[in-house]
Amino acid sequence: MQFKIGDLVTRNSYNNDMIFKILSIENNICYLKGIDVRLIADSPIEDLKLYTSKIPEDLEFLERIKNNINLERDDF
Repeated sequence: MQFKIGDLVTRNSYNNDMIFKILSIENNICYLKGIDVRLIADSPIEDLKLYTSKIPEDLEFLERIKNNINLERDDF
């Protein structure tokens, strides 16, 4: 599959748990920015899946992360 900068994707190796936007692509590595959570990541292009649903609303997002909401910064 051909990905491009700006596409919304998830990572298969993390059970497609977060939505990312592709910031750049270099040598089959995509550099990603989290949509729901402030996070920067990289991923091999073959680990990505195009995200085709709408971006979750705030209530849906809070439901998905409710178990992690009280984590301290050092817990990541």
